[in-house]
Amino acid sequence: MEVNRKYFLEKNFLIYLTGKGASALISIASIPLFIRIYGAANYGSFVLIYSFFLMALSLSNGWINQAMIRFFHADENQYYFLKDLKKLTLISALIIGSILVCLLYFKYSGIITLIIIFLCFILGSIYTFKLVENQTVMQPKNVVFAEVLRLSFFLGIPYLLYYLDWGTFMYQLFFGILLGYTAAFLFLKSKEKTSFVSENRKKTSIKEIATYGIPLSIWMVFSPTTNGVDRYLIEYYLGAIALAQYSAVYDIVFKVFSQLSIPLNSIVQPLLMYAHNKKENKIFSKTIGKAALYLLIIFIVIFSLFSFFKELIIVQYLGFDDREVINQLKLVFEPLIISSFIWQIGILLQKRLEVQNKTLTMAILMLLSVSLSVLASIWLIPIYGFIASAYLMLLTSILYSSLVLFMIYRK
Repeated sequence: MEVNRKYFLEKNFLIYLTGKGASALISIASIPLFIRIYGAANYGSFVLIYSFFLMALSLSNGWINQAMIRFFHADENQYYFLKDLKKLTLISALIIGSILVCLLYFKYSGIITLIIIFLCFILGSIYTFKLVENQTVMQPKNVVFAEVLRLSFFLGIPYLLYYLDWGTFMYQLFFGILLGYTAAFLFLKSKEKTSFVSENRKKTSIKEIATYGIPLSIWMVFSPTTNGVDRYLIEYYLGAIALAQYSAVYDIVFKVFSQLSIPLNSIVQPLLMYAHNKKENKIFSKTIGKAALYLLIIFIVIFSLFSFFKELIIVQYLGFDDREVINQLKLVFEPLIISSFIWQIGILLQKRLEVQNKTLTMAILMLLSVSLSVLASIWLIPIYGFIASAYLMLLTSILYSSLVLFMIYRK
């Protein structure tokens, strides 16, 4: 694999960006559609359960997928390395998926829907493994096509089932997720290539994988893209409708920025790990700098657009017409946009810790930041509503990124 040729990062970034742009449009289109056909309260209930689903998914296979990116190019026999990780993925998915369904039973007792959620979890784990495998071996076209395919099912199937009046709203939404995972996995499976097999293997041990990866799973569970603790507090103190209102804006801001920055991360992370494993320190440092510059450009564009069109998004796109709610939602745009940018910078900076296998340090920093945010949320959300959650997200991103910088420069 060539990684030092001219414009390698830019070419692959554009491929990811094109696909992720399409994915972002589908994701954004789903929010007002689901609010309109299911109602704000039902959508809020789905958001809460889906948030915990994503947290559990990150806990289950995040550590395995991150270990794949970190050690794949360092392992002499990649075929057996992936084979070991596949077994771990399935075992972990069965255990965590069963626990998730048991916990959801006490909040949502629809047996058929719970079975669908469990199947979603298993297929989601298998699919994300294949997705990260393609990301690791630098196959951006496969990655972006699979994601567009998955999200197309996520948007289209619930609408079709709603039109046919088949099942409850929760069943319809998770059935769309299930078929999306299935279709995208089958596509990636059709593109599968045999990994290199060597007779003499320097094996990456399960202990090494777990030591590196499990703290990253903990980190992912509490990261802003999967963390559902603040949403639970909003629902608890303010109700499901307020949760739906806040989540609609939150998802648009984070999905737009993340969908534009994820393409960069998707190529940057494997490139950095490859450079580190091959001891190409100049490529490593240069890639960090270029990625930070591109993130800044993306942030300036997104911040300008959202600041100018935020009322149009709230009123015309999301369909909210209560003036008090509109004014409150307008106040959360800027802190959410800035925090999404700072989070991405923090994620980029922490690659210095990842290549040193300091993932436990990262998990501790994340837990510390989120714990302080939760304590502040319990105090401030009942007083200031979901506006407090947006500004606490900003403060948490600043705190976490500052702690990462401190750990890097202290060493």
